[in-house]
Amino acid sequence: MDTFGDNNEVAPHFIKQVSPEFKTTVVEFENGWESRFANQHAGRTTYRFDWKRLNLTEMLAIKDFFDVQLGAFKAWYFQDNRISEKTLSLRFKTDKLIINKPENAYMANISVEVVIC
Repeated sequence: MDTFGDNNEVAPHFIKQVSPEFKTTVVEFENGWESRFANQHAGRTTYRFDWKRLNLTEMLAIKDFFDVQLGAFKAWYFQDNRISEKTLSLRFKTDKLIINKPENAYMANISVEVVIC
């Protein structure tokens, strides 16, 4: 498993805890009743990593790391005291990385959500 930061990736400028997230399956019956099933009994904590005003080299380093992880497919290790003193196993929440870079600009912003595995 890869470790974020091994290849000089840029540490997130801001880390925000979004919320715990649960998975619930709801089955609706013809008579109007419904049944609910908890697919996980402990909430998964989601964090948002934000990078502001990245230069092209920094932006490409984050994009390359996202590509190596195949988006949300592979988990990776991350350690930052803003989240925990322990090294955590994380994965990207979605398979989409959105880079906000205005045309002809030298700087870009990246925001991505990650979840604890």
